Formats: sequence, C-alpha cells, structure tokens
Amino acid sequence: MFKKGFTLIELLVVISIISLLSSIVFSSLQVARSEARDANRRSDVNALRNAFELYRLQNNNQYPNNPASTQVDNMNTGSSDITPYISEIPIDPTSATPALGYRYRTFDRSGYVLMMQFENDSYNSWCKFVMEPGDIGATNSWATNATYLDMSDPACQ
Repeated sequence: MFKKGFTLIELLVVISIISLLSSIVFSSLQVARSEARDANRRSDVNALRNAFELYRLQNNNQYPNNPASTQVDNMNTGSSDITPYISEIPIDPTSATPALGYRYRTFDRSGYVLMMQFENDSYNSWCKFVMEPGDIGATNSWATNATYLDMSDPACQ
C-alpha cells in the first residue's frame, strides 16, 4: 500500500535546488544593476563635459574655477557655477556622500581634469578625462593609494 505525497528527502532536495537557483539569479541581477550605474556615470561625465564647454564659450575661453573640495556637486556658486549650462548637477548614483562622486580640478582655467570612480573596481582606480592645454598636474593628491586611468583605458570604457 503506497501513500500519495512526497517524502521529506524529496522536499528538501527541491527546496535546496530552488534556493541555489534564486541565489544565482540575485547575484546576476546585482551585476546588471552595477553595470547600469556605471553607464549612468559615463553619461554624467559627458553631460558635465558639455556644460564645461558651454561655460568656456561664454566666459572668455576659461573653464570654471575649482569647486569646494574638488567635488562637482559644489559647482553651483560664483565662478564655478555651471547650473546655467546643465539641467541638474549630477551626483554619483550610489554615493550618499559627494566626496565619493565626481571630481573636477583646474589650475589655470585653460584646461581641467574630470574624474570618476567605477563601482566594481577592486584597485581603487579613478578614471580621468583631461582637457588640455593647461597645467593639470598632480591628480595624485586627490586620493591616497589610488591609480589614475585615462578615459581611453579599457577599464574606464
């Protein structure tokens, strides 16, 4: 005489298979979200570059001054105000603190360095876009133990 239903072993096997599959799906979703945020960062950098060029065209071929703490989110006052040239100053998608977001520095206002950091970077490297001419100089003073890569580097693509 056979009973209808599943044994405890069969139920445990099914539950373990379902949990394994769900962990795989959730990890791949996390990677996709991270890649989407990195794409958002690339878009923000392009919008900032356009705003800097518009600023330069209307300000005697000079780029904006350095914002407080080199943080782009502080570029809304004085000679570093880019708000007329961009709808909203971008903030890093995952950063509650602007210090981890986009950075800007100029030394003589004829060129600038714009930097960002990707999310999945285990080397603590910053990707930088350099607009020359101008004395851009010492980006290594921005973050200790960091590597600085050009935007043309495959890690910044």
